[in-house]
Amino acid sequence: MTYVDATTGYQLGTSVTLTGRFGTQADYQPTTMIAQYTQAGYVLMGSDYPATGVTFNQAGVVQKYTVYLAHNKIAVTAPDQLTKTITQTVHYQDQAGHTLQADTIRTLTFTKSIAGFVITLSTPLEANSQPTRANIKVTRDIPAGGTFKVEATNNPFDASPVWEDCTNAVVQGVAHVFTNKINTAAQYGMNIRVTVQRGDALTACWVSGIGGNFE
Repeated sequence: MTYVDATTGYQLGTSVTLTGRFGTQADYQPTTMIAQYTQAGYVLMGSDYPATGVTFNQAGVVQKYTVYLAHNKIAVTAPDQLTKTITQTVHYQDQAGHTLQADTIRTLTFTKSIAGFVITLSTPLEANSQPTRANIKVTRDIPAGGTFKVEATNNPFDASPVWEDCTNAVVQGVAHVFTNKINTAAQYGMNIRVTVQRGDALTACWVSGIGGNFE
């Protein structure tokens, strides 16, 4: 069981090893650890750990699960949210409080550069049954040095949606076939998540459109 910082791609802490006798269920749920990371400023992005728990029913097979957490973010809806201007005034006085010269007024502007971003649908797309495959198209420009990842989930209404990496399918222009069969919610649907990190790219990374279809 591994916890991953979805913003940086690095592992958080040490992996949790689950052991048990064949046919038994693991006495572990990630909710406590997720709560600790949430208190530390993370938000849960997704997990492929079964909501009903893990049963040791595959002899000789090491089952691996991942919980993705990202840095809590503030939505940027206008350019001025990335810029902060302050005014600094310097007074010149002696110990008695007498003015020695006119004040100096400086205006300082700080501009924040964005190192990466995550795009996902605020409301999942609904379906009559659980989607089994999806064709996803992402209009983008990711220069050398930047990273680009596309994920999709076919149980977006569950408490812990299973996110599957479909980057290769998007790059190749083919359909992604879902491996997840779990859907505990009353609704069916799909959601998409695109993660971009600028990394060492010398120019801007951008995504201008996300589209496609599913069945």
